[in-house]
Amino acid sequence: MIPRRTHGSVLLARSGLRQEDIARKCGVARSTVGHWMTGHATPRAVTHLLILRDSYGIPIDAWAQAPEQTIAN
Repeated sequence: MIPRRTHGSVLLARSGLRQEDIARKCGVARSTVGHWMTGHATPRAVTHLLILRDSYGIPIDAWAQAPEQTIAN
């Protein structure tokens, strides 16, 4: 299990995607994706959640967890 607030860099490394790539797909600022990855913000738009799910293979409900919760690696 990887802590929610630190899993972002692991996901990016595994996928080969950059925050800029995800931001472009979602139509948001790179800093917004950074906040999602660190757990400082949660993506709320269904389209954003679907893009994150498809890009990283992480279930949608995992992105809605509180920062102190964990997700499977």
